[in-house]
Amino acid sequence: MLAACESPTAPSNPTLDFAGTLIFGFPTLPTVALPEDGGILVTGELRTPTLGYQLRGVIVSDGNRALRLEVDAYLTEEPLPFTAQHYYRAHLKNLARGTYDLTVVHTFLYAQIVTDTVFRGPIRVQ
Repeated sequence: MLAACESPTAPSNPTLDFAGTLIFGFPTLPTVALPEDGGILVTGELRTPTLGYQLRGVIVSDGNRALRLEVDAYLTEEPLPFTAQHYYRAHLKNLARGTYDLTVVHTFLYAQIVTDTVFRGPIRVQ
């Protein structure tokens, strides 16, 4: 019976495997979050106003089942005047079973910092 109950504690150390790549010619791809065994898979697209950006993912946990995935675009080379699409896959791992409040935020710097919350909702991890 105990195995069927949710763990009453939040994970002590959630981890993140993150990969991003430049894509061209796709319609806007929605941000999607799906539960996995012991984790959450998040995929999405971040558009930047120019080429020259790379993506970085960071997971922040408040220790109380609230997770925030920050997808940051940072300029790494001379920007070229073409809008760019960046696709990413983020595997949030080492999560105990239960329901998490997940927020996904995109941020990039272009003349000013631009931040957009692209996903917010509960995800049930098995």
